[in-house]
Amino acid sequence: MLKNQNSLKKERKMKIGIITGKRAYDLVKQKIDNSFFGESITIKIFKLEIEVAAMLTTSIILEMLKKDEVLVNELREMDVILIPGTVSGSTEEISILIGKPVYKASRDLSLLKELINFVSSGKKLSSTISADEILNLDRLKRFEETLEEIYKNKYPVAFEIKNIKIPVRGPPIFIASETPTGVSPQDVGEYVRYLEDSGADIINVAIPIGESFEDSIKRIKNVAESIRKSVLGIDTINTKLMLEAYDYGAEVYFSLDSKNIEELKRIKEKSFVVIPSEKTLDMGRENIVLELENTIKKAEELGFRKLIVDPIIKPPCTGFVDSLILLHDVSERVKNYPFMLSFSNVIELMDADSVGINAILSTIAAEMGASLILVSEESWKARGSTLEARISSLMSSYAFKNKTPPINIGTDLLLFKSKKKPVSMKPPEEFKKIVTVENQGEPIMDKGIYVLIFVDHEKRLIYLCVHGEEKLCYASDNGKDLYKKLTRSGVKFSNEHASYIGYELAKAEFSLKLGKQYEQDFSSFVEPKEKYFDILKYYKNLVRDIE
Repeated sequence: MLKNQNSLKKERKMKIGIITGKRAYDLVKQKIDNSFFGESITIKIFKLEIEVAAMLTTSIILEMLKKDEVLVNELREMDVILIPGTVSGSTEEISILIGKPVYKASRDLSLLKELINFVSSGKKLSSTISADEILNLDRLKRFEETLEEIYKNKYPVAFEIKNIKIPVRGPPIFIASETPTGVSPQDVGEYVRYLEDSGADIINVAIPIGESFEDSIKRIKNVAESIRKSVLGIDTINTKLMLEAYDYGAEVYFSLDSKNIEELKRIKEKSFVVIPSEKTLDMGRENIVLELENTIKKAEELGFRKLIVDPIIKPPCTGFVDSLILLHDVSERVKNYPFMLSFSNVIELMDADSVGINAILSTIAAEMGASLILVSEESWKARGSTLEARISSLMSSYAFKNKTPPINIGTDLLLFKSKKKPVSMKPPEEFKKIVTVENQGEPIMDKGIYVLIFVDHEKRLIYLCVHGEEKLCYASDNGKDLYKKLTRSGVKFSNEHASYIGYELAKAEFSLKLGKQYEQDFSSFVEPKEKYFDILKYYKNLVRDIE
């Protein structure tokens, strides 16, 4: 009998009701296709007699339902009811009235299908928090559980560098980040803290070519004293500096080759990155692998045990693909030692946003079995690469472990685009006449007063300076606080001048967040079609001429 009851329970359709307003009704209807969910789920959309339900509160919805007994009875036929995720207040009173669970749906309508599947699987949403957050928390939980398996469970360890257990083959993947050579020995300590906060496991002191020995020692000392939890590494062609770095606690040395191996055997208990010589790099993959094998063999004979292989990735369009094949060859032939994938030659030598490059290189690292990734932030366009490589390596590790592409996993690297097409909203029906506005000319400013706005990317500040009867200057990391402070300062602006300041502050804040150059009165952002107009025009003419 119990078996039959369970069988009936499984066969019963789950009924989900969605409450919305007139304006969003058709949009919700487009997003929901009952056939997509099969026979186990029925979805019914209920339209309130109001233009925009999303702008309501739960108290207003409750009062509306109390006046519509027919609608309430229909809602009582549902198993679960969803209201717009943007509605403020708790759904508990609505739930008591209807006698069924009432939850907040997602603010993002594109998540409705995922939301329906979530609810139908028996998982609960919230009466106070929008489903966007619940869904993301669910994904994030699975993401974190998988990472715990990868990092905390036992995996074949090649050796340990202080507290870091380096795997023979990753994942897990650890991040080594180099200090920029353009930062002075005195200021490099502050940059170290930034790299650690960005997720670096190893802080590598990059020594500038031509820097005096004394300044290089200051640089090493400053980095060593600034490190909190990370491991200290050093990257230099100066063997004497490597030996000096030993006294400051350096654990990883970039790099070991046939030229310096004899001198460095004094500190052979440390970790060394083995690289091919410069002359061998252009002699083909087989010669590079042979040289690496010979260097490793000699190092083993001299007592070196902690070796990391870096075949060196070439820049794009100059042998990049061939070096990836080389990386695969090294992975297959040098099986007992971990290898490292250096992103620097790709990031620094390609004029493209670093976030996408770091993402795809991390997936290569995961599939190849790299144990470490080396990143640098030498140029401004590469700023943020440590954080990007950290996040993308975690995403790739999760995806590799689960044999799935790195998508819908609880985090992402979509900094400039939305994953799904944004929902296009139209004005409510009561706005019968819509005036298209364009070419309004330059803003009209108040006489005797002007405002200057600057962005300091190093200090992460926006400056708002007012020249009028008195000179005022405010600093903040966001435009909102600045415009609030200005409006409360007593300085009077016309509506147009005030609107101009707000517009410029918004531009300044976006420029600060994205690391873009900000110039007052000039556009910080250009649409791709506009930016590449001349190149596209040239290409079309070129193709036409060929034909």
